[in-house]
Amino acid sequence: MSNCFKVNVTQTNVFFIDEDDFEELGLEVSEDNAKRIASEHRIWDEHQSGDDTFCVDINVEEHENNG
Repeated sequence: MSNCFKVNVTQTNVFFIDEDDFEELGLEVSEDNAKRIASEHRIWDEHQSGDDTFCVDINVEEHENNG
């Protein structure tokens, strides 16, 4: 049996989406569109701006590999 590692990565992003963001994308100001902007345009953007924040927590546990 060999050892393996379970790596759990928890990422938290906090986005502040304002009227300029909706206007830039030609979207109506709404909760659904705020979710859309966050999920389609901000989550994967490495260049956070303004008051947006990003943090990550990585936990590693050693496990026995039974395979």
